[in-house]
Amino acid sequence: MRNTVILSLGSNIEPREYYIRSAVYLVKDFMNVLKVSSLYESKPWGVLEQNNFYNVSLIGITRLNVWELFRRIKEVERNLGRVERFRWGPREIDIDIIYYGNLMLKTSILTLPHIHRLERSFVIIPTFEIAYDFVDPEYKLPISKIVKKFLGDSSITLLRSKFL
Repeated sequence: MRNTVILSLGSNIEPREYYIRSAVYLVKDFMNVLKVSSLYESKPWGVLEQNNFYNVSLIGITRLNVWELFRRIKEVERNLGRVERFRWGPREIDIDIIYYGNLMLKTSILTLPHIHRLERSFVIIPTFEIAYDFVDPEYKLPISKIVKKFLGDSSITLLRSKFL
């Protein structure tokens, strides 16, 4: 079965762009990546005393079930040298599953859609760029409606369009 997946990638440890670019290429081993957003820089979320993040979103198709996808994403993070520090702390690479089709899931290690997606401009703005008509399965609203609350948000800056 083919599933549409939206991922959010971020890094705030140098070389930030290298980590994101490398992660996108490694994800292509198990997903057909259809679009990658522009590259954005955002202020940290949660723990504020750390470097700014670089962020992108991507949309793709996978045949993997959600748990196999989760495992492969964690493998990519490890292969790129991610060190577990503390919650919302600095990271070489962070890859979050934002949406896995219309799946609604809540476990101790994974909640879908991503539990904090609607609080984070660095997730919604890049996602709008690549999947404006995707409908949030929980709120039944397209990303094009959700993004309106983030317009003019100064915590995120476009760095480079057509990143990949």
